[in-house]
Amino acid sequence: MDIWYYRQHGEQKGPVSQEALIELFRSGQLPLDELVWSAGMEDWQAAYTVAGLLPPEFAHQQPTTSSDAYTAFAPSGPQARPWLRYWARSLDMVLFSLILSVVIVLIYPALLLIKPAYLNFFHALAYMFVEPLMLSAWGTTPGKALLKIRLSKADGTRLNYREALGRSFNVWVRGLGLALPIVNLFTHVTAYQRLLYQGRTSWDEDGGFVVTHQILGAQRIAFFVSVMLIISLLLALGIQEALDGYDITI
Repeated sequence: MDIWYYRQHGEQKGPVSQEALIELFRSGQLPLDELVWSAGMEDWQAAYTVAGLLPPEFAHQQPTTSSDAYTAFAPSGPQARPWLRYWARSLDMVLFSLILSVVIVLIYPALLLIKPAYLNFFHALAYMFVEPLMLSAWGTTPGKALLKIRLSKADGTRLNYREALGRSFNVWVRGLGLALPIVNLFTHVTAYQRLLYQGRTSWDEDGGFVVTHQILGAQRIAFFVSVMLIISLLLALGIQEALDGYDITI
C-alpha cells in the first residue's frame, strides 16, 4: 500500500506516498491518531493502529498484541459509527437510571415526581461524574463493551480521571446539549453529522482521543437488544412498584 489518503482538520487530503505520509507524522504536522486510508483497507483507521506506518521512533507508541487486553483491542470494520455510539450511551444511561432510581426510592421516592426535564438534566449531570470512573479504569463502559467500543488516548493508553471527566463534560455540553429539550436535538444532529462525515466528534478531536470499534456479530447485537429491553422494563416496573408503597403514581 504505497498511496495514502489522510484527514486533516476534517478534510480529506492526498494522495501521497507512504514516505511523505510518514514525514508528516515525524514533523508533527499530523497527530498519531489521524485517520488514514489506502487501497485494500476496509475503512479509515487511526494511523497508530496501522502496522509499519509510523516512523520507527514512534513505534513504541503503537498498541501491541501483548497480554494486555486493553492494548490488544485492535480496530476492525467501519470506525465512524454514530448510531452504535448512541445506543451504547443509551444503555449506559438506562442502567445508571435504574441504579440511581433505586437509591432515590430508598431515600426519598417523591423526588421521582419532579418534571421529566429537570430529572433528565440532573440525571445527565450526575452521570457526567460517573462515566469517567469507568473510562479511566476500563477504557470502556457497559454499553460500549457490549458493542465492542473502546476509548483511548492517541498512544493507545487509557485516559486518567481528569481527562475522562473533561471529555464527559464536553459530551454533556456539545453532544447532549445539557439534556435540555430542543437544544439536545440540535447538538445530537450536529455531532452525528460531524462524526459521520469527518470521522471524529469535536470532543475527541480536541482531546486527542481515539474511539475504536470492532465488528459485531448478530448474536451480540441480539444480546444487546435483550439487555436494553430487560433493564428498561425493570426500571419502569421497579419504580412504579416502589412508589405504590407510598401511594404515588407515575
